Amino acid sequence: MIDIRKKGYRAERDIVKKLNHFGFSSHRNLCSGAIEGFKGDIVFKFGSWKFCIESKHYKSMAIFRIWDKHKQSVRGQIPLLALKEDNNDTLICMHIDEFAQLMELLNESNEVKNDTATGIMLKRDKAGLEIIDELERMIKRYKSNLRL
Repeated sequence: MIDIRKKGYRAERDIVKKLNHFGFSSHRNLCSGAIEGFKGDIVFKFGSWKFCIESKHYKSMAIFRIWDKHKQSVRGQIPLLALKEDNNDTLICMHIDEFAQLMELLNESNEVKNDTATGIMLKRDKAGLEIIDELERMIKRYKSNLRL
């Protein structure tokens, strides 16, 4: 019989290992977020951004059949999967390798911008300008929604 907690911990350790391999300082949270003040399974920082990952590892998920089909159809492009449920937000999913590469590109860009409204300070070039601006707008919308 498979111990589902060990299976989940193993998945979390694999994610942390991959993120650390790409140069991010990441770690598993105490008791996988079960302790007050330590929510989420994995945390890491990128500049002043703080990320919190909730990891799920199941034998199978229908979403992966959709992902595999989409991934095969977009050769030469980075596949993203938008997930939407009635009366809920839209989520964007991407492969961890492409995510790490995107973060690395943002980190390697050469122009510094400090947004005092969000507290974000990033290096960026013109290619990353639109992506970073959109991420900043998303963060502002998210923060304003939390105040409701």
